[in-house]
Amino acid sequence: MDDAEILDLHGSSHSEGQHKIEKFITDNLDTLPVRVITGHSPVFTQCVQDISKKYELFCYKQYHTNAGCWVVIKSPW
Repeated sequence: MDDAEILDLHGSSHSEGQHKIEKFITDNLDTLPVRVITGHSPVFTQCVQDISKKYELFCYKQYHTNAGCWVVIKSPW
C-alpha cells in the first residue's frame, strides 16, 4: 500500500476535482489500490464513492480516524 499511487485534491475546485478523481481512478484500474486525498470535503468524498461504484470498485477510509484519505480497491476480499 505504501507504493500506491496518490491523488491529492487539496487546492482543487469541486468541478476540477471531480474530473481529476475519475481520470485518476480509470488511469490506474490495472494498478489498484490507489489513494485519493479528499481532505474533509464531502463533495470529493461522495465523488470517490460514486465513481468507485460506477466502475464496480470499492473504497474505504485509509484509517478509521482519517476521513480525508480514501483507498480504492478492486475487491473487498
